[in-house]
Amino acid sequence: MRPLMPEGRFFYTETEHMFPLGGKDMLQGYQPTAADIWLRDLYSEHHIHLGMHLNFHLIASIWGIQVIYNAVPAFSFWASGLRIISLDNRTAPERQRADFYHELGHIALHDGRQHGLHPLMVQLQEWQARRFQLVAAMPYALLPPLARTWMEYALLLAEIFAVPLDVAIRRVEMIRSRQIYEGRDYRGI
Repeated sequence: MRPLMPEGRFFYTETEHMFPLGGKDMLQGYQPTAADIWLRDLYSEHHIHLGMHLNFHLIASIWGIQVIYNAVPAFSFWASGLRIISLDNRTAPERQRADFYHELGHIALHDGRQHGLHPLMVQLQEWQARRFQLVAAMPYALLPPLARTWMEYALLLAEIFAVPLDVAIRRVEMIRSRQIYEGRDYRGI
């Protein structure tokens, strides 16, 4: 059975934004997305509390997904209760991991196939899957304390979560874009 993301969750309770931070760091002021909160709860329910516990084969089993490896670019397929993520066996394990979470985003957020969709809808679905990839592969609740610089932090995330550096950099950019400082909300800029 596929875990369902709550629909229509745009507002948070006063405590939902309070993830344990472990001291003063630059993550202070981060405003989690609905996906951050949902994945925090899902991972916690399955006793995933550290980055090293985040194994994509475990995540696949939680979702009832079969992972296969082929010499073709990554894709996902789901129909009639069957869920498959095919990963490119020619790519590095870090890229396979990133691709897994991207394809999981399609299964979690979308129904049906992209074939025949308007190109703008395909772009939207790809954008949504790329964003989901970041929060699922490097969930906020499992992030380590911040390093001295954002680039050092991206390198640390790439190492801890075994993802390519470009994916870790995108997660850092996402974190920075969701911060609020001293009552000023810069997320929409």
